[in-house]
Amino acid sequence: MNWRIAADTGGTFTDCHALDPEGRESRCKVLSTGHLRATWQAESLSGLPPLPNGLLRGFSIRSLTHPESRQIVQHDENGQIALNSPAPAEWHAGALVELFTGEEAPVLGARILTNTPPGAAFPPMQLRIATTRATNALLERKGSRIALFITQGFGDLLQIGDQRRADLFALRHEPRPTFHELSCEVPERISVDGEVLTPLNEAAVRTSALDAIAKGITTAAVCLMHGHAHPAHELRVGEILRECGFTHVVLSHQTAAFAKLLPRAQSTVADAYLHGPVQSFLNAIRSVSPAMQVMTSAGGLKTADDIRPKDMLLSGPAGGAIGAANFARRLGFDQIITLDMGGTSTDVARIAGRPGYRFTQDVAGMKLLAPSVHIETVAAGGGSICRRTHHGLAVGPESAGSHPGPACYGKGGPLTITDVNLLLGRFDPAKAPIPLDVNAARARLRELHDGTQSEEELLHALLRLAVEHMTDAIRRISIGEGYDPADHALLAFGGAGPQHACAVAESLGIRTILVPQHAGILSAVGLQEAIPERIEEKEYRMPLSEFLSHGTHESHGSHETHIAELRLRGQDTPLQVEYQNAHDLPRLYHEAYQRLFGYPPPANREIELVSLRTIIREEVRCSRFSASDERPQSTLKCEQRTQSL
Repeated sequence: MNWRIAADTGGTFTDCHALDPEGRESRCKVLSTGHLRATWQAESLSGLPPLPNGLLRGFSIRSLTHPESRQIVQHDENGQIALNSPAPAEWHAGALVELFTGEEAPVLGARILTNTPPGAAFPPMQLRIATTRATNALLERKGSRIALFITQGFGDLLQIGDQRRADLFALRHEPRPTFHELSCEVPERISVDGEVLTPLNEAAVRTSALDAIAKGITTAAVCLMHGHAHPAHELRVGEILRECGFTHVVLSHQTAAFAKLLPRAQSTVADAYLHGPVQSFLNAIRSVSPAMQVMTSAGGLKTADDIRPKDMLLSGPAGGAIGAANFARRLGFDQIITLDMGGTSTDVARIAGRPGYRFTQDVAGMKLLAPSVHIETVAAGGGSICRRTHHGLAVGPESAGSHPGPACYGKGGPLTITDVNLLLGRFDPAKAPIPLDVNAARARLRELHDGTQSEEELLHALLRLAVEHMTDAIRRISIGEGYDPADHALLAFGGAGPQHACAVAESLGIRTILVPQHAGILSAVGLQEAIPERIEEKEYRMPLSEFLSHGTHESHGSHETHIAELRLRGQDTPLQVEYQNAHDLPRLYHEAYQRLFGYPPPANREIELVSLRTIIREEVRCSRFSASDERPQSTLKCEQRTQSL
C-alpha cells in the first residue's frame, strides 16, 4: 500500500491528512503560500510542529522583515539548525522567520508528512488535491490572455450581460468585468432546429485568429449561437484556430451543453481564462504524484488531465461537505447544517443524508454552468478585515489572506477576526499552527478604537458582526428554501468554526452542536473519503407528461443520484427535484413548490422538464476512508460534543 495524502489548499492555510502504508494517520497545516513560520532563537527555531532530524536540511529561511535568505544545512529534532552562512544582524532573538522550498503548499505538506527532505525522492503515494486556486485566479484577475470567438452580432454580449445592476441604487455603476482580451465575431448562424442560416466564413475566422496570434494571444474560447445543440460550426472553428497556432481552445458545447448563450459563453470564457494558472498549479504538484486526483466542485474526483478549471471553483468546500455528511451519518444525524469557517470565508450547507447539488454558480459577476455541492459562501473568515466605514463598523468582505495575514502574523497585516478572537482570549496562541504576535494585534486594535466604547466592547461588536454574516448565510440555505434551521444539528469545523458555533446556533434556535475531532482539517479528511464519480447531463425542455409517456425511468443502483429540473410552462427558473422513479416527479415537484412558496402550484399549469442529471459513483470496497462505510472508523475517533442552549 502506498502513502495516501489529501491536501486542501485554502485562501490562508493548506490542510493535509495522510495515511502511511501501514494505515497510520498523520496531519499538518502549512501556509498556502508554501511557507512554514517559526521564531528565530539564535541558531535554533521554535514554534514549529515536531519535525524529525534532517527534514529542514535544504530549506531556505528568511526574516519576515528582511529579504536576505539563508539555506539550512543541518537540522535536528530539537529545532537546532546550522546555516550555510552567518545569519544577518537583523535576525534578532524572537524575530519571526519563514521557511520555504519554492514548492507549492501541497508538496510542502507531503514533504513534512512523509519525512522527505528537499532533494530526496518521495515514496510512492496517491495524492488528492482540493484547491481554491481557480476561484482566486478569477477574483484576482490572474488568468490567461484569451480571445473570444462568438457569432457575429454578439461581440459585446459579455459586456452587456443580462443588464442587471449589481447595486440598483448606486449613483455610479462600474463597468461589468470581462475576462477576454479580444472579441472576434464569426460570420455564421445555425437555427435552433439545426438549419444553416449563414454558412461559416472560414477565411474571416482565419484572419481573426492570425490577428490574435500576432498580439500574443494563444488561448481561445469559442461560443456560437445554438452551438450546444448543433456544434458543427464550433468544431470547425476549433480546427482552424489550432491550425493557426492556438495552443488551447475551449468549445462551448464541450464545456456547458445547455441553452442560453450568455451563461454558456461566460462558462466557456472562464474555463479558458483559468487554464493557465490552474495547469501551472497542477503541473507543479504532478511531479510528486503523476496519478494524482483532483476534487471537483461537485465532490467527485477526476485526474488532473480530465478536470476542467471551471469545475474546481468550490473543490475545497466540497471536501468539507463530504466529510461533514459522513461524520454526521456515523453519529446518526441525517439533518445537519454545516459551518465551515476558514481563513478567508465561511461556507455553509444544509445536508439531508448527503450534500445537495446546484448546477449554476455566480462567481466574479458571471453565471457559470458548473455542477457543485450546494454551498453558500460568505466573506466572514478568520482573515476578514475589521475596519470603519462611513456607515460604521464593518467586517469583510476583504480578507488579509496568508500574506500579509492577520496583524498577529507579524507581517504588518490589518486587524481581522483572528486578531479579535486572540485579544478576547478565545484561543491559546501557544497552540496555533504558527507563532503569533499579540502586541501587533493590540496595536491594530488601538488604531481602530475611537474612544466611544471600551476596547473589549469594540471587539465584541466586531465579533457580533461576523456572526451575523454567518447566520444570514445559513438563513438563505434553510429558511430561504423552506426549511427550519432549528430542526437541524449544527456541525462546526474549519480553523475557526467551533469558536463561533454557539453564537451562531443561539441566533438560529439550533440546540445541538457537533464538533468532529478533525474539525481543523475536515475538508482534507472529506477529500480522503471521496470516491470517483461522473455526472451525465441532458437538456430536454419538453412537457413532463410527454417525457413520462416514453417509458419507465427508474434508478439502476444505489450508487446513482437522479436530479430533475422542473418548472411550470412559461416560467424561467426551475426547481430541483431528486428522484428514484421518474413517475414520482409530478408529486415531488408539487411538494417542492409547496415547501418553497407556501402554496401549491396552479392545477391548470403544465409542468415542463428542463433537464436531467445523473451522478454516478464508483463502488468502493475495503477502503479505510470509504464514504460508503457506515461504521465509525477507529482512525476518525468520532466524538460528539453536544451543547444545549
